[in-house]
Amino acid sequence: MQNKASLFYARFSAEAVIVIVVLLSFILVSANTLGSRIVGSPLTREEAVEVSWNTPVMKEALFRRRGNLEDFSLDIQNWNASYIKLLKDEYDYDPFKRLPDDHGIWKVDWDIGSRPGGVLQYIDELSGQVLYESWFWS
Repeated sequence: MQNKASLFYARFSAEAVIVIVVLLSFILVSANTLGSRIVGSPLTREEAVEVSWNTPVMKEALFRRRGNLEDFSLDIQNWNASYIKLLKDEYDYDPFKRLPDDHGIWKVDWDIGSRPGGVLQYIDELSGQVLYESWFWS
């Protein structure tokens, strides 16, 4: 009887250890994934496009094109802090005044072809916030 009881506790302990290890692994991976954005790792090009694509202005552009993506083209550039400083020093342009001084941005420029139109956005590379947005339709 004592052997069966000790085997039960040994199996229970091994199962408990496995469950605890799995839970800790999940918690650490989740914290690392969330922490990378909180700490301020820069947006990737793909993330900047996703932020841009999910704005109300881009949803309106897609609606105006009736879901036809054939005429959409994209120009995306990463501007670092020194380039932004150069632009601010050279040009007295209100949208440039909204750009950060200590880190970069993504300039996302959508051209919407056959019915001319376009969307220009400046997206903060650390926060993912749209700092400036302009659009035109014809």
